[in-house]
Amino acid sequence: MSQTFKQKIQSILDDEDRLQEVSDKSFKKYDVDGSGYIEFKEYRKIIAELYNKLGQKTPKKAEIDEMIEDLDRDGDHKLDSDEFKEHTRSLLYSMINGTLGF
Repeated sequence: MSQTFKQKIQSILDDEDRLQEVSDKSFKKYDVDGSGYIEFKEYRKIIAELYNKLGQKTPKKAEIDEMIEDLDRDGDHKLDSDEFKEHTRSLLYSMINGTLGF
């Protein structure tokens, strides 16, 4: 990952409004049924696309389910926009730290 791309990601992480914009845009893209939540099925698609785009091996279904369970603070088996924002923050940190997929 280029230094410029890392700086761009860091600038998003440093600005809560920009982070919210990025998160909201992704949330709307992946909330394909318009429910206002990201369900497990939708979340699996997000992870598969992200890992594929980054040239990483896609985690197994059980691993992805564990990821969403860690993010699902209220235990309703879906992510609301606030939970998804924390997911976005975590992914961006993982990308710049080189820990995504490890």
